[in-house]
Amino acid sequence: VKRNDIPVCTVSNSIHYHPSTAFSIKKEWEYKTGWKMYFYVRNRLHVHNAKFTNRLIAWFNYGFFLLAFAGVIMFYQKTDRIKKLNFMLWPMTDAITNNFSVTPPLILNRLNKPAEKTLEFGNNSYWKNLLQAIYSPFSIQRSGNTANG
Repeated sequence: VKRNDIPVCTVSNSIHYHPSTAFSIKKEWEYKTGWKMYFYVRNRLHVHNAKFTNRLIAWFNYGFFLLAFAGVIMFYQKTDRIKKLNFMLWPMTDAITNNFSVTPPLILNRLNKPAEKTLEFGNNSYWKNLLQAIYSPFSIQRSGNTANG
């Protein structure tokens, strides 16, 4: 709005109904055309930040959302479970880094690329970055000289 000088108005008595085909717990979502899931996962952190005045509570709730969403994928989705879990890392990372540059065509382009080894840690920067963030506080710095005397 600010960047493009688009006028905005609020209609307080308007009603918007989401279609019944929206995501539900037991409904299978198509991985290859699931660009809306990217925005669902990414924007959820910002919804929590707007809802809660305490950022720690917002992040705590976002973490529970991600955990619950991963559980829904593992227990109710029938296809592409690992790909869907791996996909969640992309919007989660963009939410944390405030990256709003991703567009639906970019998401579809990435989703329709040939299959890669999604759980191979060396080729997947999201898994590698996530593990590094988790384990970095516990890593021990060792000196190069360990000889005694």
